[in-house]
Amino acid sequence: MYKLCVFAGTADGRQLVERLAGQAEILACAATEYGGELLEEIPGVEVSAQRLDENQMEELFRQRQFDCVIDATHPYAPIVTENIRSACEKTDTSYLRLLRDGGLPEGCLFADSTAQAVEMLKTLPGNILLTTGSKELAAYAALPDYAQRVYARVLPVEASVAACRETGLPAAHIYAVQGPFPEELNVAMLHACNAQILVTKQTGSKGGFFEKVSAAQKAGVTLLVIGRPESAPGVSFGEAVRLLQQRFDFRMTPQVTVVGIGPGNYENMTIRADTALRACDAIVGYPVYVDLVRDRYPGKELHSTPMTREAERCQLALELARSGKTVAMVCSGDSGIYGMAALVYELRGEAQEPEIQVVPGLTAACSAAAVLGAPLTHDFAVISLSDRLTPWETIEKRLDCAAAADLTIALYNPASHGRPDHLKRACDILLRRLPGERLCGIVRNIGREGQSSRILTLAELREAEVDMFCTVLIGSAAVKTVAGQLVTPRGYRNV
Repeated sequence: MYKLCVFAGTADGRQLVERLAGQAEILACAATEYGGELLEEIPGVEVSAQRLDENQMEELFRQRQFDCVIDATHPYAPIVTENIRSACEKTDTSYLRLLRDGGLPEGCLFADSTAQAVEMLKTLPGNILLTTGSKELAAYAALPDYAQRVYARVLPVEASVAACRETGLPAAHIYAVQGPFPEELNVAMLHACNAQILVTKQTGSKGGFFEKVSAAQKAGVTLLVIGRPESAPGVSFGEAVRLLQQRFDFRMTPQVTVVGIGPGNYENMTIRADTALRACDAIVGYPVYVDLVRDRYPGKELHSTPMTREAERCQLALELARSGKTVAMVCSGDSGIYGMAALVYELRGEAQEPEIQVVPGLTAACSAAAVLGAPLTHDFAVISLSDRLTPWETIEKRLDCAAAADLTIALYNPASHGRPDHLKRACDILLRRLPGERLCGIVRNIGREGQSSRILTLAELREAEVDMFCTVLIGSAAVKTVAGQLVTPRGYRNV
């Protein structure tokens, strides 16, 4: 069995170890006990949790005779990278560098080093939230009113907290927490310390960089970015997988992850969906959905096909996975509810590869209901008015049955250029059983720019203008308005 050494100091490194586990004898190296604990969760992997200098690396490589050493250390650890590379050269050991994606947003301040960042901060007023770790914290102690202005977010380990205290930071100014840090948490921390400046390194998407960017924008604070140092030549995650497969004949199961991205705004995307999109090489989807995520996940290979070419889109995702790339198929809302998950399974058939994972998302019915109030508190039905794949006669039966059962009804795809009158026809069917004053709601562009909503009656709904970006809710007999919002009582007593 081949022997590999992986310096897994990043999320990419840990993910690569997971993909390689069982394919080779793996020594996974971390610089800290905490990093080692994360790697120990991967079965069948030997873990070393200690800092190694170049001489120690050289000795380790000579003793273990690795077939390849993979450097997945942090981009801000250039000395470690140089030590690994040098030790590999001296021991004639194959070396592979795994790179992270980068990208610098417009409108931020930029420093090419910590020293330069400190000098810039001396001229900027207000409290500072440092998200650059504890190793270079001492440099910031030179700032005027350091103990009063600076708040540091560090890993929840003894060494990191001790480094903060040694520089004179009071306990109230130390945030010892483990990520990931979504935008909302970053914003909350900025507000908690009344920060006017957020300092970060250009760590790429998997380092939470873009969540910090969006948080700074939302909180209205200055973003100071310390640029990524020059890095040794390297490859992306997907390319590393392909190279290792070719060289060592590994059989790492190809994978397609079908990801529900919710209504389209990052705030309503699940952490699991975000993780899948950060980990992938290629994103496949309908053009509108790909456009919703392209700016947040730069450096990804993007593929899209237009409406009516869903099978082609799913087949492309499967082919990309078979070629060695990690693939995310994005779906608006949920990945299974009118999404692509079933079609991906169908096209793969009974084959075992690629492996398919389904990541659920916030479906339009739930998102629309939250805008309108709480109309889905009791039993409800979800029906699409698109007859492209379902005969209209079947849709008519479902509408009639849902009305007869007095269910709240969520209507997807209420109208399009090819079927402009489908909502009117649906209302005519419902009006056979339901009164014209039955409460309804329309939400357009849920979670996106231009979101709008309206509460109206079923009779008014029949004449309403809607399109494919609208979700329609028709209330049951129990639905009422409370403070201008649609509410379905659950039936609790004494209410």
